[in-house]
Amino acid sequence: MRDSIGAVIDTQQTYGFGQSPLKMGLVVLGCLGFVGVSGLMIAGVIDGRRFGLDAPTVGWIGAIVFGAFLVLALWRLISTRGPVVTVSPRGLHDTRISEKMIPWDAVLGVATWQMSNQKVIVVAVTPEAERSIGLTRMAKWTRGANKSLGADGLCIGPGIKVKIDDLLRLIIAFAEVRHGAESNGGRSN
Repeated sequence: MRDSIGAVIDTQQTYGFGQSPLKMGLVVLGCLGFVGVSGLMIAGVIDGRRFGLDAPTVGWIGAIVFGAFLVLALWRLISTRGPVVTVSPRGLHDTRISEKMIPWDAVLGVATWQMSNQKVIVVAVTPEAERSIGLTRMAKWTRGANKSLGADGLCIGPGIKVKIDDLLRLIIAFAEVRHGAESNGGRSN
């Protein structure tokens, strides 16, 4: 299994990319910061009245939401080993999104979506595939929100040891080879 993408992509190989401890560490630090600010609002150190907010209420909401994100980020930082994203001749698999691999014939399109300097890869799949691959809880919970923001598909986000643009290039190369082979009666180009 290859863990880097060179100038030439070999679509007969399997590529696997692990989680980036640095990026996940930054997520943990960000969550800690928001939990800390929420705690200060609960304690009354930060007064939200000038912003028209009830600081303790906002603080409790922030502590619960960002506390949950903190627990999830810590869990992923500590427990995740091995490849998180795998791209192979059989399909595409992000363990953060689904239990099973997405076969290439179920991929309808691949694009990027960006919001606030956060770029993600959006993979549109058939409804049958989306039901059969076993979406993770997080993918199920965020699917509707992502769609309403314009990212209609399964979102592969940052936090792995590869640049998003390079991963996009790899996914598109595999998808093109697969769909090209199908359109040529199963013969490869």
